[in-house]
Amino acid sequence: MNFDIVFDQVLILLIIMVAGVIAGKAGIIADGASKKFSELLLYVTSPMLVLGSFFFEYSAEKFINGLMVFLIATVFYFFSIFLSSILFKGFDEKIKPIMRFSSVFSNAGFIGLPMMKALYGQDGVFLGSFYIVAFNLFVWTFGYTMYGEAKKGDGIKSLMKKALLNPSVIAVYVGVIIFVLRIPVPESVKSAVNYIGDMTMPLSMLIIGALISTAKIKELVNDAGYIMCRR
Repeated sequence: MNFDIVFDQVLILLIIMVAGVIAGKAGIIADGASKKFSELLLYVTSPMLVLGSFFFEYSAEKFINGLMVFLIATVFYFFSIFLSSILFKGFDEKIKPIMRFSSVFSNAGFIGLPMMKALYGQDGVFLGSFYIVAFNLFVWTFGYTMYGEAKKGDGIKSLMKKALLNPSVIAVYVGVIIFVLRIPVPESVKSAVNYIGDMTMPLSMLIIGALISTAKIKELVNDAGYIMCRR
């Protein structure tokens, strides 16, 4: 992979994020707006990005590669969960779940998929979509039950329902049906889905920038110092 391409894409993300920070500081993107933008990202733009990645001619090889990505991602999460239990064993019980969660799960959907599209095009999002299925399965089971409140309120059936009915996962189901059965999709529909999906990257970075604008640097430094001392 050309390093210049990666650098340019990261720089673009950084510039958009800085714009979000400025918009947040200026009050253009308020706390309430960030929440609504996040919902728009979760329920509309990200699923459309996933769905649009399935709009190409069926290939058994590509489908098998997607299943392999899901399998590798599953193994990766089991290993990461095991490793995090060792690395953060000595942490305070209030800090441990946060550290384990942040070390196991990344922002794979909001930033990962747009980055995959920028670097690898439609094929990248297609394969990344299978990773997102594994991500949601683990984040809504292990990730959710990591916190005491979740263990008391939700059973395994409820958690699996949340994991399997996540909007982006549903988009994978629909996409696989269209892809495998070779269902023709009108060009106007394809264009509309792709236009909406392309909003995911800039919208996600604006939201992150707005959230960063509300953080207090002093508190972040103090938290980092506290964690280091606990080690």
